[in-house]
Amino acid sequence: MSLSTCEVDLSSQIDFVDAVLNELQFLRVVDHYPNLFEGSLFKNAIRRYEMLWLPLFKSANVNGRELQAPLDVEWVWQTHILNGDVYEEDCRNIVSREVDHRISTEFEREEALFRARTLWEKAYPTEPFEVDLEQLPSSVPKYICNLQCDLQEACCRLRNLYHNTSLPHYRDSFFLMSSLRRYKQHLILTKENPDSNLVPCCDVDLIWKTHLLHPSIYKADTRKFLGYVLKHPQTKIGALEISKHLSLESDTEATWNKYDMAFKRPGAIFRGECPPPLLFQTKAILHNLAVFEFAMELSKFEIENFENDKKFSFALQLDNETAIWKKKLKGGSHILEGDHQPLAQFFVNTDDKTSITLSFHQKKLFSKTPKLCHTVDLADCLQTAIRMESEENIFRIPIPLFGPANRKAYITIKTCGLPKPLSYRFTLSPEPESAKFLHPADVVSTPRTVLRREILTKQRVPCELSVYRVYSYSGNGAFTCRVLNAEQAGVMVLEVVDGDGNTVASAQMIDNNVFPSSLEPLEDPSKCITRSMSDSETALLIRGQVDWAVCMGTRQANEQSLDEERNIVQIKFFRLGNKQGWCEVRKTEHLLLIQVNRNEEIFMAVNPDEGLIILPINLEDVTECVATAVGVMLLPSLCYIAKPQDNQPGDADITSVVLRCPSLSRFSSSCATNLKLP
Repeated sequence: MSLSTCEVDLSSQIDFVDAVLNELQFLRVVDHYPNLFEGSLFKNAIRRYEMLWLPLFKSANVNGRELQAPLDVEWVWQTHILNGDVYEEDCRNIVSREVDHRISTEFEREEALFRARTLWEKAYPTEPFEVDLEQLPSSVPKYICNLQCDLQEACCRLRNLYHNTSLPHYRDSFFLMSSLRRYKQHLILTKENPDSNLVPCCDVDLIWKTHLLHPSIYKADTRKFLGYVLKHPQTKIGALEISKHLSLESDTEATWNKYDMAFKRPGAIFRGECPPPLLFQTKAILHNLAVFEFAMELSKFEIENFENDKKFSFALQLDNETAIWKKKLKGGSHILEGDHQPLAQFFVNTDDKTSITLSFHQKKLFSKTPKLCHTVDLADCLQTAIRMESEENIFRIPIPLFGPANRKAYITIKTCGLPKPLSYRFTLSPEPESAKFLHPADVVSTPRTVLRREILTKQRVPCELSVYRVYSYSGNGAFTCRVLNAEQAGVMVLEVVDGDGNTVASAQMIDNNVFPSSLEPLEDPSKCITRSMSDSETALLIRGQVDWAVCMGTRQANEQSLDEERNIVQIKFFRLGNKQGWCEVRKTEHLLLIQVNRNEEIFMAVNPDEGLIILPINLEDVTECVATAVGVMLLPSLCYIAKPQDNQPGDADITSVVLRCPSLSRFSSSCATNLKLP
């Protein structure tokens, strides 16, 4: 049985592809303001919407399609509209009629925003039209919300829609035109099966909600075709609701199959709920993890109680054996200072050993005594200088000496100007023990984001957690990487955790169907991520505050080799967001270089042999790069683990799970040769 979409006549007033692209751009902007999702700013936005925006249409007697709301109000407005009947009833209670809405183009938005601002400032001279979305309001006027829907839950649903439709292929016009055809098929199936409760895939849902955001047009279109206004199913949150939705999906798929059509489409599956906003690493914290270069001066040298009748030769040198100062002195006590210039000038790099060695020997007529060397570490002084952020820091440092107890030596050093940050340099070290758990949801910080719904409904999915410590150049702990692996369920989640226990970045192995097939007709395939649907490919989604990048590994050998050096993996890297696109990947003898921004020559360096990560100092996304680097180290193993089997993961014995999550020693001999460029 087949269907034709020709009979579905949707309004010509909506260019669905353009409307979807404009809506995705709006949701992208909203996604950058996490304060709009909950808390006082969100509550104030609801107040501004109900008490000020909606009444404006009654007092000014204008059509909703003529005005553009400020961003916070527009966000609440859209979540309200998507509640259908409730929206209409609330509007009638406040405005005495339903307020219409449309998704505007950028040009239309500017004009509509100007008209709205003019009306607003006239009606509410003491209330700002736009508010600061970066700052929480100091207070929110007392107000009781009389709207009949749960806007917090509606907000979560719209955020989930964007989370599942924000990947690059949703901005491809060919993909969206195909999605529009599938939406029309969904409407026909609804008409042909009036007793069925059909639920949409993500691509269909995006078109459907874009249609809904034009209330008057949506009602006219669905009444004309179906004879009634089609309600959108409101998916609720909770384990029981997940089971119900999976059951509805199964029934919907059977209905599509009855007409020889595929319900599930590569690139359109639900990949998880939108996670809560992650905490930013503050610049001060990241600043302290950087490698610095100090310009320094030796401003004073002091000795006390050396034998008066003897002559000594003194020398100061850095750890790299660079001599910075030499002097011959008679015994006794001396204080040496430069007249108008320092005794010596030198540079110290905090990535090197930051110590100064004082050596001296006694001069004799025809011989000299053995050289005595005494070393003092400057690390504490340099860390103090980094914290102080002062251009000049002076340190008088005693140097411990061997020999007579009353001998003493001091150096006074001064930092000249602010330290120059050079790079970030991290090393990884695996913890020797791992831990087993009954379910990944017991371990990961955002289970509903990173775990498939089928896994969330299982009571037991045996898994194991491995821990890697990430150390800065100074040997201090910078981050902890928690790697959860449930091989039989096809789950690998890597979380980068800061010193306060906050998850600041993650990498997760994602399902093949998250991206379109390489056979899917796309307007510009080079701007999208596609999958061959082969078991040879493994993709990692890197996430910080937002989806940040996709790192793909492709197994090159036809069969898995017992010799790991023969297991060749091809690495590719796609940057998401504003800097979107395929990035260059280079390989030197020991380093894998990954371009972080396709428009700039900024590369991160990974040495899997040594568990080393080197990042340029001008890089903002440090934690995301750490997640990427660790993910790259794991990819050669992940590309060869078994894909999810047909057997139910919850039925496996926790004691018999074979895990392939490697420690760094797994890569010690093979990773320098088994990573291949695309």
